[in-house]
Amino acid sequence: MHLENLTKWNTEDLRKLCLEAIKREGITENRAITIVHLRKRLGSEITGWAFYHVNEVCIRVPKPEVKVSVIKRGSDGRATEYELEPYNFSGENCVEFVQVLIHEFCHNKGILHKDLINYKDIKCDWAKEFSIRPTELEEKIPRVDVQLKRYQQVLSWIKSWEIKKKRAETFLKKLMVKKRYYEKELERRNEQ
Repeated sequence: MHLENLTKWNTEDLRKLCLEAIKREGITENRAITIVHLRKRLGSEITGWAFYHVNEVCIRVPKPEVKVSVIKRGSDGRATEYELEPYNFSGENCVEFVQVLIHEFCHNKGILHKDLINYKDIKCDWAKEFSIRPTELEEKIPRVDVQLKRYQQVLSWIKSWEIKKKRAETFLKKLMVKKRYYEKELERRNEQ
């Protein structure tokens, strides 16, 4: 199995869960599984897609954010703002992940939606034992002041070119001394 994790969830935890699902489903073909972030946390938390007769699956999971502020419009058209707690990728959420994964594996086998049961009816209570940890969140790199950086670059170029100018002037002085020397020598030779 090739697992491409494009999320901030622990890859080893996801690999263990996917391998267990493959083992319990009796799947022998090699699979390519890609796991990506959902853009918004509304409605169903975990979704996926897969091609028919191709051993490739893509699963979308929520981000392991601290807290999310969501605006949702009701039936009356009013916007209501509320906060969602951080996504807990364990227990029932692992079960839902495995249900979606198995559902997508069925599409890989060529089974259409009309021939499948609802993915929520797939029994995989064994997945409650699993827990997916978020990876260590990296500290954000402070933004660099672009104008200050460019100004410093200009100063370094000026310094560099001034050094080159001094070297060129010194070299020209040496060449002028040599020129005078050879002019005197040639005059002396011509006089003789």
